[in-house]
Amino acid sequence: MVAALLALLACGPGLSSRVVDNSDTDAPDTTGPVITHTPVSSAVFFGDDVNIEATITDDESRILLVTLWYKQETQGSNDFSQRAMLGDADGVYRAVIPASAQGSSGMDYAIEAVNASNLRTFAPSEGKSDPYHFRLTQ
Repeated sequence: MVAALLALLACGPGLSSRVVDNSDTDAPDTTGPVITHTPVSSAVFFGDDVNIEATITDDESRILLVTLWYKQETQGSNDFSQRAMLGDADGVYRAVIPASAQGSSGMDYAIEAVNASNLRTFAPSEGKSDPYHFRLTQ
């Protein structure tokens, strides 16, 4: 698994963590990845896997790592589990919150993206401190 992740990281889009400005000189990357995600808005049936998808772009650096953080709504604020989100050539990243992780009436989740300049972005912007939330129903 680690070898596959390292191979994906090495092949990510954009090979530089620096950008060239209008004067043709290197300029440091100061902007994190952009995450576009439509949150789960309807109730999910208890026992169903939940597919999470986001489009993640970065004009200045390649994306190194995208992580889906998730937990039951009744768990403590530091009790998030994580899964790597795998991306395709179009910059669409996907991961699943497994049904086996469910155990309360709702789930919280957040997405984190890190670029080659080690700049990180969260969706929602507050990340795990104020995550997305969806209800579970029977």
